[in-house]
Amino acid sequence: MLMFIITVSTVLYFIIVSVTGMDHSSLPFDHFPSIQTLSPTVKITDPNQRLLFIGDVHGNYDELIQLLKDHQYWKDGELITDPQTLQITLLGDFLTKGPDSLKVADFILDHKESVGCVLGNNEIMVLLSILNPNHKFKIPLKFTTERNFLPENDKDDDYWDVIKPRSKHYKVAQELGILKLAQLAQHCSVVKKFDLKLSDDLIFGVHAGLLPGDFLLDKKGGDSFQRIPSIISLVDMKYVNYKNWYEVSRDIDDVKHGIRWYKLWEEYYAEKPPGKNQKNITVIYGHDAHNGLTLHEHTKGLDSACAKGGYLSSLEYEFDPETSHYNTHLRQVPCNRV
Repeated sequence: MLMFIITVSTVLYFIIVSVTGMDHSSLPFDHFPSIQTLSPTVKITDPNQRLLFIGDVHGNYDELIQLLKDHQYWKDGELITDPQTLQITLLGDFLTKGPDSLKVADFILDHKESVGCVLGNNEIMVLLSILNPNHKFKIPLKFTTERNFLPENDKDDDYWDVIKPRSKHYKVAQELGILKLAQLAQHCSVVKKFDLKLSDDLIFGVHAGLLPGDFLLDKKGGDSFQRIPSIISLVDMKYVNYKNWYEVSRDIDDVKHGIRWYKLWEEYYAEKPPGKNQKNITVIYGHDAHNGLTLHEHTKGLDSACAKGGYLSSLEYEFDPETSHYNTHLRQVPCNRV
């Protein structure tokens, strides 16, 4: 079931726009869906329920389908798994670079009950492209934790230095159209959180990464979070200032005292190992093709450079009743260079 429902008037407007080719300046941007930063926690209590996380697809639809076939979840052109027993999560950057972004988008939208998605930096840029054709307007995306995703001060160019749409993003935006992109914005989130009740584990699915304390409930503050990170860090971070976690960057030269963000997790658990009052947390992410497949105890990087002729990787979680823990199964398929 959809978590949000686009109003009938907005859907009709998007259809009219798509059919008539109305100018973007006449679009009702106030009706473009607000994007969930953190989707409602998925609580897993059924021992038969499995989770499948897939790294950066980048428009490589054929490789995505082959991976699902290898998992025996795709047969005769159909996804054959029951959404009650399997939840698939694409870890962002499922659009651009490859030949079939439209097919990947349709796959997600045609299987919304079984297929979830987090937004990567490329999806953010595609969404910005549909709202800002030819980089003219600076119309922001809206998120549930940040009202505007563009700087309010026109003189502040920091945003565009980090994430700047390119011709490939405008091309995909035009190919998909505003209606499909609005549906993706409505269906996906920036972060997904899974509470594995049977083993008392937490899994976060995110494109770039997150830091210890992000989106964890502050027991002293009721339902408030210890720390809510910026959208840019969630979709584009690779490095963090280990002396000031609010300073993150894509490139190590852009932050002082920079280290890979995932190294903080090992330090975090060295000081606070999982126990009675501490859940075991795993962050599963993409975004870092340069590092490739990067599997640590508490962080799992699944971007294995499919867009560059590497592999498309997936990690499946399946409960083992004998040990009361989840076993993981890694599968990869080779990708054609695009």
